[in-house]
Amino acid sequence: MNAERLIGFILNVPTTPSPVAAPEACKVSKEEKPDIKEEKPDMYYTLANMSCPRCAVGCGNLNNTLLVCGGYDRIECLRSVEQYIPESNKWLQLKPMRQGRGRFQIAILGDKVYAIGGSNGTTELDTVEMLDLNIGKWVDQPRLPLARSNPGVCDLNDLIYCIGGWNGQVGIKQCDVFDPKTNRWSSISSLNVGRYQAGVASYDNLVYAVGGCDAWNCLNSVETYDPETDIWTMSKPLITARRGCGVTVFNNKLYVVGGSDGSHTLNTTEIYDKETKTWEVGPCMTVPRANVEVAVVGDRLYAVGGFSGKSFLNTIEYLDLTTNEWTNFIPNRDGDAAAPTENGTSS
Repeated sequence: MNAERLIGFILNVPTTPSPVAAPEACKVSKEEKPDIKEEKPDMYYTLANMSCPRCAVGCGNLNNTLLVCGGYDRIECLRSVEQYIPESNKWLQLKPMRQGRGRFQIAILGDKVYAIGGSNGTTELDTVEMLDLNIGKWVDQPRLPLARSNPGVCDLNDLIYCIGGWNGQVGIKQCDVFDPKTNRWSSISSLNVGRYQAGVASYDNLVYAVGGCDAWNCLNSVETYDPETDIWTMSKPLITARRGCGVTVFNNKLYVVGGSDGSHTLNTTEIYDKETKTWEVGPCMTVPRANVEVAVVGDRLYAVGGFSGKSFLNTIEYLDLTTNEWTNFIPNRDGDAAAPTENGTSS
């Protein structure tokens, strides 16, 4: 498969405009913070990088660490699995998945990690595998009812939801739910709009499907699913249409991070407040990231890897709850304990 196809970006005309340059609110001048450059080498360390560039990964919080599975680079879909330890600022290499898997997402329930669907680089997958920490290896699970890449995945009330995706031709409406207790998939009501590369998260006892792409167009539409009624309802649309964004709950609000508007890779974020039922512009990341994944560990919202518009990224950054700014620096509180080793990894 050639590199252009593997990147998988289709340039679209965006349904809402997005600036090429970062908004003025996202820019920080030296005059405003003249001492940052001089302070950071002594007071801060840089976040350790992943072992390799990757985007469209599976990502989540595993026992208060950041777990990153698979993804793809310019060459292949990956099997490798890495675990970031915030306290030591180091990456550990874990047992690789059974097959290369990109354009997928994971769900973590207790001590089990589920990798669901995706692509192996040539075809969409219906396979599911699970890392059981008790036995330390990946094992096969029941297959999805329909093969798909770029689905949205989240958990709610101990069930795993797989929302939409790409079947090789179009963004699909199909949605399915997995019950680990019965070890079975079952279908639920379909989306109102077929979408892939949508951000999906559970929030306030609902499943949110945010943005994405139908087949040719980036979407700003948002849908919510109520498990009690088995109904999808259209919700307040995004400010900017985007696909390949990361979505999660942070500080009791729904955050939408990065993505692509079809023409530009985005560093912008949007925040949904359920009380006011409105979207507002959030702080900008330090670099644009499409096909980015996000996870909350402690009091930090991490953005992991992605595609900058020019290259695949091996970097991570986080939103600091105290400053409400994205950064790739961490305070030096423990001497050299947080200094990253070469590539920031250990075996």
